[in-house]
Amino acid sequence: GWRLAQTDYSLDPCSVRSGEAQMASEGVAATIFYRLLAESMTREALLARYEKLFTILARRADWQGRAPLIDLVRDWARLYPEDEKQVTRIFLEATGGATASADLRDATARLSCSGAHGKLADFLRDLPLYRQAFAAATDQVAAGKLALDADLAPELWITNPDVHIPAAPWDEKMAEPLVIDLNTADATSLAYLLAGNRDLASRLIQARDSARFSSIDDAVTRAKLTPGEASEIARFHRQIGDLPAFTRR
Repeated sequence: GWRLAQTDYSLDPCSVRSGEAQMASEGVAATIFYRLLAESMTREALLARYEKLFTILARRADWQGRAPLIDLVRDWARLYPEDEKQVTRIFLEATGGATASADLRDATARLSCSGAHGKLADFLRDLPLYRQAFAAATDQVAAGKLALDADLAPELWITNPDVHIPAAPWDEKMAEPLVIDLNTADATSLAYLLAGNRDLASRLIQARDSARFSSIDDAVTRAKLTPGEASEIARFHRQIGDLPAFTRR
């Protein structure tokens, strides 16, 4: 079940992934870089854009934050203020605004849903409002009134030392610890980490659907965990500290 979940690329046009999931998506990163570097422009303009990118990457070297793409956009805006609005707009549109605002994410989902189901009147009605909302968000980011990570929930990592996964879904060797974030984990991965306890996984997912968790204690309270279940989740959270440190490079 875990292997199938990792290779399932089905898409629901009426929902937009959370900001945390967007920041973990190679497809989102590829879209942003494509729009930054491969849209129609002269050779000279393209070379200048690449030079800016390489300058930013050289200054950063190590990416310690949880959302390197957001750090990239912020660095770009700081070093090249003349590009700030364009780079911010590209980022917001590619992510459906999901990292910055729940309202933007919902607006993206509504437009996607009406378009996917051929509801042309609804789509045409909502499109101008959608564009206005993203233009306003771009201006708010530039003015310092809206953070690109304003709607990112805290990372609540847990691991179970008794549950292992392969380095890639197609590998046979089960050698890597399964590490998941309570605020982003899919139901299959969470149930697998919980040794097949689908009831507990379901209660955690249902509680998270109303609002992402602010802490482990918040997850325990809102999912109505028993003392034993709460102790187990707390132990899995503490065991993250036993794993080697991870740094993106």
